[in-house]
Amino acid sequence: MKQYSNSKSVASGCLKVFLVVFGSIALLFGVFGLVDLVSGGQVVGTEEDVSYLTGIIMTTFSFAVGFGCFATFFMMLRQAKIIGYYIALIGNKKSIPIKWLAEKRNVSQEKVIKDLYKMMSRGVFTDGHIEENMNILLFPDENSIGEFKTVICKNCGGSVVIREGHEEKCTYCGARIRE
Repeated sequence: MKQYSNSKSVASGCLKVFLVVFGSIALLFGVFGLVDLVSGGQVVGTEEDVSYLTGIIMTTFSFAVGFGCFATFFMMLRQAKIIGYYIALIGNKKSIPIKWLAEKRNVSQEKVIKDLYKMMSRGVFTDGHIEENMNILLFPDENSIGEFKTVICKNCGGSVVIREGHEEKCTYCGARIRE
């Protein structure tokens, strides 16, 4: 059975909450600093020039931190959406042509391979690996014996990689193929 690691989802969720809360606080400080600068507020006991310069630096820093937090948050949401899309496409298939994934995602095969390696390095597909010479993503059973072989589907003519002695469904038409 294919494994999708979920161990980092709690940490990821906590990080997202932290980014939103910290980013909101930083933006709030930036807004207060901007209002203070525009209204001409002064810090008591300091010279006006130093106070104004400090206000500009702190306001700029607050806005930068706030926008950085929100940019990271939205980037994490985008990555989660991409990972979810791959998981939905792959489902319970044992071998998936990279070309098919690229067509479904409307990106290049190189981009799909890069995405898959990135997800594997982050522990998303713990038992999958890419056979680059055959250009497929494989999820072999640990108990499976036999070599992988490319076969032509008799129903649609598509090429499917299967393990000798095992039955697979054609990636393109769903017909059962046994070698």
